[in-house]
Amino acid sequence: MSFYFRNRCPFSAGITVLLFPEWVSGMNRCMQILNKSEIVSNSEFSSIIFEFNNDCKILVDTSLRILSYVNQLSSTGKNVTLDFKEEEDHTFSYLNRIGFFDFLDNNIVVKPDRPAISGADLYRGENQRVFEITKIIPSLKRNEIPGNLTDKLLENIDNFTGIKAFEIATFTILGELIDNIHIHSESQLDGYVAMQVYKKKGTVKVSVIDSGMGLLSTLRPALEANYPQYANCSDPELIIKVFSEGLSRNGIEKGNGLKSCAFHALKFDAELDLLLPKTQFHLTPISNIGYNHAAKAIVEDSKVKIAGTQITFVFKLDNT
Repeated sequence: MSFYFRNRCPFSAGITVLLFPEWVSGMNRCMQILNKSEIVSNSEFSSIIFEFNNDCKILVDTSLRILSYVNQLSSTGKNVTLDFKEEEDHTFSYLNRIGFFDFLDNNIVVKPDRPAISGADLYRGENQRVFEITKIIPSLKRNEIPGNLTDKLLENIDNFTGIKAFEIATFTILGELIDNIHIHSESQLDGYVAMQVYKKKGTVKVSVIDSGMGLLSTLRPALEANYPQYANCSDPELIIKVFSEGLSRNGIEKGNGLKSCAFHALKFDAELDLLLPKTQFHLTPISNIGYNHAAKAIVEDSKVKIAGTQITFVFKLDNT
């Protein structure tokens, strides 16, 4: 990935973030780019321009991360611009197709212009490999979302004898992740969910994101009272405990949602990407017995603080 940052004003009033061509994945390239510009989140910069050059290709989890991040920046009074150079380029068309612009803060400037017609509204449901970005309002439950997304995912699976178990697992995972936004987000900003199948890779990504305080930020203050034995655990160790033992800021037996997600995901050998305000994890299952940070987790500290929690499950279609 090629990228660089430049000041547009000698008095540090603004900064430009350039994205050059190549696939940008949610847990690697996107955060590498943002980490290179810790000043992006610095209050001295009032104006931030993201330039998407020459068909910079973005994966579905990254689209949610960028959407959430720029909306957060805009909500704090930053002047944010997304510059696509040409309306017909791949990135602009893709983001329009999955509904990115439908949920972009109205104060954010889009160049050359916002799409006149939403591609998501125009073609919604016509592509079995895509579940368009859907808004999750923390204060308003929409019980149909997990079922609709599960149905879309099942359209991509043929001749699978365990399809009922996969349906239950997927519905449970999505229901728990979305419920977490309603219960724990504590943010006025919306969360989002989306899914895409990547046939060439034989994988499907299901990603859910919010703009809350972040999983560890809410859990750590409660450790002394509820789990004193884990008070000195490192972040990776604590994350593993969350998914294996169901730790919760609300005490024992209150955090079984994420434990249940991991239990069902492990049945189908799903990988798990977790992005928190200043830390990111990639967890790979060990022989269907659990997620083991010591052997398989990749942990990277992020300099850029992006509020919230993003959880992405990566299923291999040949394992379903």
